[in-house]
Amino acid sequence: MFSRVSTRSGRGLLPLGAVLAVLLVGCGPDLGKVNFQRTTVPAEAGGGQGQVPTGPIDDPAVTVAALRTVDPCGLLTAELLGKLGTVGQANASGWDQCSTSIQDTGGKTVRLSLRFGDALSDTRSANGNVEGLPQVENKLDDTSCFVSAQTSKEDGLAITVQVDYAGGDPCAPGRTALRNVVKAVHEDPPRFAEAEGSLVGVDPCAGVEDATIAEVVPGEVQKRNVNLHTCGWSASGPEVMLEFRLAYPPDDGTEVDLGGGVTGYQDTVGAGAQCAVTWVHRSVENDRAELVELEYRNYAAEDVEAENSCGKAVETAKKVVGGLPGA
Repeated sequence: MFSRVSTRSGRGLLPLGAVLAVLLVGCGPDLGKVNFQRTTVPAEAGGGQGQVPTGPIDDPAVTVAALRTVDPCGLLTAELLGKLGTVGQANASGWDQCSTSIQDTGGKTVRLSLRFGDALSDTRSANGNVEGLPQVENKLDDTSCFVSAQTSKEDGLAITVQVDYAGGDPCAPGRTALRNVVKAVHEDPPRFAEAEGSLVGVDPCAGVEDATIAEVVPGEVQKRNVNLHTCGWSASGPEVMLEFRLAYPPDDGTEVDLGGGVTGYQDTVGAGAQCAVTWVHRSVENDRAELVELEYRNYAAEDVEAENSCGKAVETAKKVVGGLPGA
């Protein structure tokens, strides 16, 4: 359940993990075909070492609610990452992800991306300790590594640093960056300014009443945080996702009236078993907007046409619109 999250690009749907990997691995030259002098980023003692923490994670600094308003770009600074080299400009991707490039002392590039609320694979188990949190390290090859601090076992979420680096072990700068990020999160991390009516600090799991979900997801419903700004409800077949995100307004799809002067954009996927409705909640700077997306899908439906995925998505979206802040 909840095997995918809707990160939309045009009319397609991609998993969040796939989007992150494409953004970083696909950038720049093929470094794997170039011979470099190695080990120019020093490995620090204690990175990811120590006994793996067991039991529940009850750290108040890393709950979904606490992390929801932390600005990841505010943590990719020379103050926190300066030991790795010269830190470049931080580039945000929505609320939860930010990336930068660092030039090490040998002139080689460390491409680093930080993501909050990252979904960990069930097959990845903790193999270290980072500031009291379980650390999960996954070295893809000689130049790419994911290093994560698990923040929720129930939802399978983490703070993840992805590194692409051909100058040495890519996990070494990942451990250093992650440790410094988690330290900052425990102290006084930079946060987004919450403008009136903003969704950045709003819990999407509280955005839909149980009775509304029961109308489209019958049976015993499971609810969980898919990431910091997406909630999912599922049963034996039907699923509903409610996502808040910062992005450019939708420019395609079928227009639908959601009431109260709000226009949504309906987007059907595949043969019609999945349908999403997206609308602008509030406009922000640089032509971007806070968007809301309500998605209904049921790939177990025997008759897709009778399932009426778009009808269920639209009707549920209408009930969500009026309950949002500033509506």
